[in-house]
Amino acid sequence: MSEVVLASCSDGQGILATDLRTGALVSTFEDVAAQPAAYGQIGEGSSYIYAVQSAKAIWQAWAWGDKKPTYRASLPEKTTAMAFSPEATLCFAGSVAGTIMVWQMGTGCLLRSWPAHFREVTQLLVSSDGSFLVSASADANVHVYNIADIFVHSTPKPFQSWSGHSLPVTALALLPGRGLQQIVASASLDRSLRLWDLGSGQALSTRSLSSPINSIAAGPTGSDILCACKNGELRIVDISACNKESESSLLLGHSGSVLSCAISSDGSQAVSCSEADKVRIWDVRTHQCISQAHTTRNVRINAVQIMRRWVSPQPLPAFKPFQRLLTKPEEVKPVPLGVTGRELALQEALAEETSEASGTAALAEADLGDGENESLQQRLARVEEERARWAKVAADLYGMIVQGGISLPAAKAPATAVEAPAPPSASEKGPNGSAAASSSSSGHRKIEENEGEEESPERKRARPDDATQPSSTPAVAKAKAKAAIAKQKPRGSTPSDAAAAATGAAAVSITTAAAAVASSASAAPAAADSDEEDEDEAEVAPTASSKTQKKSKVDASKKASAKAEKKKGKKKKLTKA
Repeated sequence: MSEVVLASCSDGQGILATDLRTGALVSTFEDVAAQPAAYGQIGEGSSYIYAVQSAKAIWQAWAWGDKKPTYRASLPEKTTAMAFSPEATLCFAGSVAGTIMVWQMGTGCLLRSWPAHFREVTQLLVSSDGSFLVSASADANVHVYNIADIFVHSTPKPFQSWSGHSLPVTALALLPGRGLQQIVASASLDRSLRLWDLGSGQALSTRSLSSPINSIAAGPTGSDILCACKNGELRIVDISACNKESESSLLLGHSGSVLSCAISSDGSQAVSCSEADKVRIWDVRTHQCISQAHTTRNVRINAVQIMRRWVSPQPLPAFKPFQRLLTKPEEVKPVPLGVTGRELALQEALAEETSEASGTAALAEADLGDGENESLQQRLARVEEERARWAKVAADLYGMIVQGGISLPAAKAPATAVEAPAPPSASEKGPNGSAAASSSSSGHRKIEENEGEEESPERKRARPDDATQPSSTPAVAKAKAKAAIAKQKPRGSTPSDAAAAATGAAAVSITTAAAAVASSASAAPAAADSDEEDEDEAEVAPTASSKTQKKSKVDASKKASAKAEKKKGKKKKLTKA
């Protein structure tokens, strides 16, 4: 950043730009005789210069380095003061009649116009945070407007209004501060310098000088105010002890009335001008003049300012002609910001309250570029693709499980089907085989009750095939009965005892055979005919629907039961015979 002195010429020779450190001429902006309070830099950090013609209702703008204006527009009336918001989106102008007008730069719409003063507006100031507008007038009044309230009412009312001066107010200055914690300094032709509290509206102090004051400038610390007086004095007033009388410092050297003054951003240097000896640059610490500018030029300089010139200036939105008819703020189209303005001020405020390593500062500085956005989108696409792939794998596995007939784990349910008990052994049979018969008939009844219910595959695999059981055929039952009789026969028995035992064994074998036939017919009807069993099992093969499986199994059980009943009748006939 470098600082440049802008000197306005009242004789129509334009604006002269001089380097503050070296005093060398940097640039010239031609074709203008500027108003002392209506020229300067557009916004904060831009590279555009503006000026209002002192004799015409015209304002012009120059890009840095261009001698001729790049933009020119007419104004509704002759303008004596102009200021811009920090982000250069709003333009405020004060007229000879005391009217204040507000335009939007991006559209040229006239948003507000109201009679703020009774006489001409001498100066306009916008606070560094863009919250307040301060106006001074020849009617000796100073008004402060909340910029947000300006667009609420058609005729805005001042937030604060001060009328302590007795003659026209010639200059304003805002001491360093934020929000309502700011102090406004005003100077007048009544030779007084007054300080006002912006928040409370109270007058803080008043200093009287020996001559009317033409211009003032506040230092960066807020403790010193530079005053340009009509009697040729350039005075530094110490306001750190406002209620006490303190001597002020004089910067001697001007031979005529000092018209304007300014202080550098670090407070080490000051600039002033007069019609007689042009521009002087001062060292504030030693109170000595270190250089003079434009002494060889035949020019009449009426005002000076110090402009901050950045290495990478912010661009501005396209200039639009200023309209003369009012436009409602709600009907104005939105336009992009040209410079950072209040956003930059907010980040600076956060930086003061937080460290560089804090999360707040990291969030404030976070800015994803196009490349990082594309990287995030690619990663998201890959994650979605991987998710879809695994979902397809899961669906394929489920389909294979269903087609293969593999049962999935399910919640355990109470058993409803009771398995038919096996026929009792020979040792458990009574003398007449009643135990075996009752057990067989009980098992037969339980199986018939649960005939329609589906048996789980695990139980089917665990239960051996009834057709292969040794006790399921009459021949095997007879052999077991004979073996049991042989074991029970004592060695020393008589032939009559043997005959009785043989008769009992025959009866037991006949009863056991009948029970085995009944148990085999009821528990496993498919064992009688292996070919028919294969056909029935093929008919009851698992299908895609569980309901169809149940129905097929019930039909097969009914057919098997009918065949078993037929065979049972045949066996009974044989037993009687």
